[in-house]
Amino acid sequence: MRLLVYILLAIILVFLSPTFSYDIPPKHLYRVCLKGEKLGLIESKDEFDSYLNDVLTEIKETFNVDYIYYPEGLEIKKELTYEENVISVDEMFEKIKNEKGFTVEGYKVTIKKENDTEILYVLSDQDFYNALDDVVRAFVSEEIYKNYLNNIKPNEEYLTYLEDIYINDEITIKQELISIDNLILKHKEEIVRYMTYGTLDVNKIYTVKTGDTIEEIADRHQLSVEEFLLVNPEIKSKNALLYLNQKVVVQLMKPIVDVVTVEHKTSKQTSGYQREIRYDSSMLVGYSRVIQAGSQGTNKVVERVTKVNGQAVDIDVLKTVELVPARNEIIAIGERVVPHIGNPKVWSWPVRTSARLHITSGYGWRRGSFHGAIDIDGKKGDPIYAANNGTVIRTTYSKTGGNYIIINHNNGYYSYYGHLNQINVYVGQTVSRGQLIGRMGNTGYVISTGSDGTHLHFAIWTCMPFTCDEKTGTVNPLIFY
Repeated sequence: MRLLVYILLAIILVFLSPTFSYDIPPKHLYRVCLKGEKLGLIESKDEFDSYLNDVLTEIKETFNVDYIYYPEGLEIKKELTYEENVISVDEMFEKIKNEKGFTVEGYKVTIKKENDTEILYVLSDQDFYNALDDVVRAFVSEEIYKNYLNNIKPNEEYLTYLEDIYINDEITIKQELISIDNLILKHKEEIVRYMTYGTLDVNKIYTVKTGDTIEEIADRHQLSVEEFLLVNPEIKSKNALLYLNQKVVVQLMKPIVDVVTVEHKTSKQTSGYQREIRYDSSMLVGYSRVIQAGSQGTNKVVERVTKVNGQAVDIDVLKTVELVPARNEIIAIGERVVPHIGNPKVWSWPVRTSARLHITSGYGWRRGSFHGAIDIDGKKGDPIYAANNGTVIRTTYSKTGGNYIIINHNNGYYSYYGHLNQINVYVGQTVSRGQLIGRMGNTGYVISTGSDGTHLHFAIWTCMPFTCDEKTGTVNPLIFY
């Protein structure tokens, strides 16, 4: 009786099964598994094998290898099933690749820096070592590097030789199977490029023009000749001829390793001179003259220079020998003050505001005519002060300038103060820098801009005002402040 119940239950389960159908017979399909995990069904193993062979052949050619390793535990089994969820061979390939991946024999390079770790994948350890040697050589000249390898120190007095050169990072290299999904550096040139820039995407290219040389192009783009040759491996020598419109790489280097060089350098270096000031009571304030011209000296300097990737990080001066002494410059500066002579180097602002705060019209062309002055805004009655020591040579009125004052500073300059409301000095009077000479107003011809037009028209002339051309005979007053 119990056996009969089990048989009935089995029949019921078969009828309730979603894969069972009287209309659709079971099919022979191929189940793909990876380490026991079911990835899906494909219709044809032969079709999948053919697709896989084509794809892997292309990958072999890309990496120039003889063998691509399949993921461990990959199985393809034929089975009779009612399941209809069949996927294409390319979808199945991507599933396998994403799960475990196909691999090639290569080397994992680990570069441990002080605060970071860089991982590289290469196909050949020898290519890596050769590339590393090229990167190191980029930071010293070929001659200096050869002398270092052969322990040769130059006989010439003013030359540089290499005391030491090394990589300041911990580098380990281990052979292993590498997923084809990783960035794999296929040959020495790719390794050099990646180690030089930290990327294979090099996009700063220069087109050679007529007359260009390697040294000129390198210098123009802040590269050493050695760096230029490193990033352009097809160019074998600094003396190689370039052709018109040739494309060369000029991208700045960002090495992923720190190449340390210690150079012993002997050179001639200039030494600066000091400026000595002597005050001359017979010379007017604001004037000076050179008693003795200064000249630089020359020293023989022996240094130990430590560089990281070509940049000096420490300079230890071992010895300095003076060859030619520097000669100080001696300048005489006048200190005699004459009340009617202005100091051409020291001027006072004619109103009590900051230099540019209240300028309403600047010096230069304005509305088609030349304005040889600046207009300073203010209120009627604001005090006006002498810009420098001098002698008042004119106090009068004109239709355009209104009440105005002209001061001769007896140093090649004249100052003009226009549109005054009040004049407080007289012709022939000696005035001092900062002395009250009048009051601001709006006399004469003024252009009102919403106020009563009150302002100071302030000009500096190099001739008696209005006796020469305003454009050539005036200077911008702001150059004195």
